[in-house]
Amino acid sequence: MKKVVKIKVKLVAGVSVLIILLFLFNIFAIGADRSFKINDYQAQVRILENGDMQVSEIFEYSFDGDFNGIIRDIGIKGSDGLQYFKASEYFPEDKELNYDQSSKGDMITYRIYDKSNNERKLFLLEYQLKNVINLYNDTAEFYWKFFDESNTSPIGHVKVEVVLPGEVSKEELKVFGHGPLDGKVSIQENSKIVYEVYRLSSGEMVEARILFPTSLVHKGHKIINENKFAEIMKEELGWAKKADREKNFNILGILLIPLIILLNIFLAIRLYFKYDKELKPEVEIDYYRELPQDITPAVLSKLMSIQGVGTKDIMATLMDLVRKKYLKIEEIQDRKKKDYKFILIESDTKNLKEHESYLIQWLLYSIGDGRSVTLKEIKDYAKSSRTQRSFVHNYNNWAKKVGQEFKKYNYFGESKEGLKTAVKVIFMELGAIFLLLVLGILFRVQWFIFIPLLFAAGFTGFGVIVYSALIRKKTQAGVNEYTKWSAFKRFLLHFSNMKDYEIPSIVVWEHYLVYAISLGVAEKVISKLKIILSNQDMSLSNSTYLFFMTDRSGRLNSSLFNSFDKVFSSAFANTSTKSSTGSGGGFSSGGGGGGGGGGGAGAF
Repeated sequence: MKKVVKIKVKLVAGVSVLIILLFLFNIFAIGADRSFKINDYQAQVRILENGDMQVSEIFEYSFDGDFNGIIRDIGIKGSDGLQYFKASEYFPEDKELNYDQSSKGDMITYRIYDKSNNERKLFLLEYQLKNVINLYNDTAEFYWKFFDESNTSPIGHVKVEVVLPGEVSKEELKVFGHGPLDGKVSIQENSKIVYEVYRLSSGEMVEARILFPTSLVHKGHKIINENKFAEIMKEELGWAKKADREKNFNILGILLIPLIILLNIFLAIRLYFKYDKELKPEVEIDYYRELPQDITPAVLSKLMSIQGVGTKDIMATLMDLVRKKYLKIEEIQDRKKKDYKFILIESDTKNLKEHESYLIQWLLYSIGDGRSVTLKEIKDYAKSSRTQRSFVHNYNNWAKKVGQEFKKYNYFGESKEGLKTAVKVIFMELGAIFLLLVLGILFRVQWFIFIPLLFAAGFTGFGVIVYSALIRKKTQAGVNEYTKWSAFKRFLLHFSNMKDYEIPSIVVWEHYLVYAISLGVAEKVISKLKIILSNQDMSLSNSTYLFFMTDRSGRLNSSLFNSFDKVFSSAFANTSTKSSTGSGGGFSSGGGGGGGGGGGAGAF
């Protein structure tokens, strides 16, 4: 009975923990899935004769998910505090809302309650701030931030209308705006000043500064016994000049971005025509009926293919060594499947190319017993975790030796002039941008203006440098040989259709066929040879490896090639798989000294 009770207690506890975890996960999921946007902010600010400020502001929110309300931070620095605050839903309903109020330093935070779910709403906030106007001997000053750097919510559009308490001519008004450089401030009729910003980013401020006659606020209390007009105008002039410099640098940066991109595109085109455009062959050839040059199949593969050597070239090299009678092939037939053994018959390899002798050393000595090696032994060696790394290492060494042999023929130019030119131009571009950046810092221009410019130069410049580093242009000799071997490849594919072509001996075809392997057309050639040899009285007794490609009826098939291809493809598939699983005008940028500091807005 006790055991049953214990099991039930454990079960209930486990289920309870699971429910709590699911509940918490659901809360986090809900929180992660919801979002809001502030599309628009409209404010009407009325300056009173006593120096107070009445504010009526409308926020337009778009909610995606469930929300309990909105947040508004209002800075009171530069005033004698709030006289009243009222919050309402303006659309879709018209109702007054409850709120909580807290303060920290000069910032008052209002949490306004109004549940919202996947909808658009307008909120009306009304409040009055006392004594916000500075009364100097020679001017009255309204200096106020509606949003400051602490605002974390971007706003799609901001418009603030400031209405003075009496009529005044435009000549008696001086208006300034601080914030984004694309912000606008204008003087309109009836002593109205309008501030407007599109796309206010988080961390950006919107600040108004207005100078007007003191007679408009004759009941004001914040009297400062000093002349300030000239000092303020000088300060604003300095900020305006700085803003103009920033705008000019911004325009310069914007103009330079497409210019640098176009310059780098032109540079890439120039590099192509000067260093990368293929030369024309000295002679155009349709068919080449004999071997163009005495090179090994692996070297041919480097000439003809961008990818370079592969497993097919190991096969071609082995068959060429069989043809040259350094190796011989022996067929092994057991109950399960057919296998092939490569037997060493000539150990003196001094007349071979280095990559040919290395292949014998690798396959017959490292994998085999020094006298022979079977395809199954090669496959098992590559699959074994103990010898797998050695297999890949030896293959890479063999490919490197093929590359060393390939370089001797000078098929490709070694010039790095294209890369040198690209590096010079890109560094000149980056140097010019760095100079502009230094000038910008000296003139106190915001440095992040140059980020898109640096990105454009760096991204496109890096692409040009990579391209120029990868340029591999064939020499005239390389183009001529490439053309001949391409014509030879066409001959191999079409020889059976040539009525005037005299079929050469089996020995010659064995020589041709090793190159057909590296050219990737061996199976097609074999299929055509089946037809021709079956109709010719030609013995395979003189062959070195074609004999092992005949079936019982004496007809050619590609079983030897297929077996070899499967073994090496499987071997490299195993090695790559295991190694990869290791794992009034514009705003200026100055200011910030005004009162207020409507910190920002948000939602909860």
